Amino acid sequence: MYNLGNPPSVFISHSKHDSENIIFFTKILANTGLKGTFMEWENIDNQYAGSRIADIIRSDVQENTDAIIVLLGQSLENPPAESKQYTHNWVNFEVGVAAGCRKPVWVFEEFNKFHKFPIPYITDYAQYEINNNEHLQYYTNVLKDRILTSYNNVKPVKSVTCQHKDCNASYRLWSRSKTIYCPVCRRLTGGNLPDGIKPFTWLFFSVTQVLAVQGQNECEYNHLLHPGCKTSCYF
Repeated sequence: MYNLGNPPSVFISHSKHDSENIIFFTKILANTGLKGTFMEWENIDNQYAGSRIADIIRSDVQENTDAIIVLLGQSLENPPAESKQYTHNWVNFEVGVAAGCRKPVWVFEEFNKFHKFPIPYITDYAQYEINNNEHLQYYTNVLKDRILTSYNNVKPVKSVTCQHKDCNASYRLWSRSKTIYCPVCRRLTGGNLPDGIKPFTWLFFSVTQVLAVQGQNECEYNHLLHPGCKTSCYF
């Protein structure tokens, strides 16, 4: 169980110009109770930015950072000309620090928005639609389960290994899409939906089926993803 007085936090690697992505994710944080660190290097007064950022990401006590989340948006791929080099370097640095201390690196990217910005180390990849309340609720429950409480009751869609042998990256996939571009090498690596099925359409199992598998009196997945629903369950 997490410490109520010092809940886990996540470090948000982002471009400040991707305002819609930031707003969407701020709502998720507010719903989960997770603390989020959105840091702009130019606003760190009288401190060496690299040292301060590294300390926050590595922290297991004061900031209690449990994971880093990369908001992969248009301005992260193509920042304003005056800040392009700085933005790319800082994001790569932040991901590298997290990888060095073996903390999860989540990449969030909008559906149908391919950004040619590879993330060299990743543990989790998630796609979403901005202003989609279903996606907002889904990722609220995922992050609450996987990061805030570490119960790990909500399972990913599947574990993926990139089919390109010179990449071979492995990560958990949290969304369904007809096409997937590997977030590490940014090449097409297949999809996990048959033709005619829309992204984020989930397979349903009856509660009795799930209970038979789990051996529980009530469906934990059901309450995590659709609170109050007693008839079907995301699995």
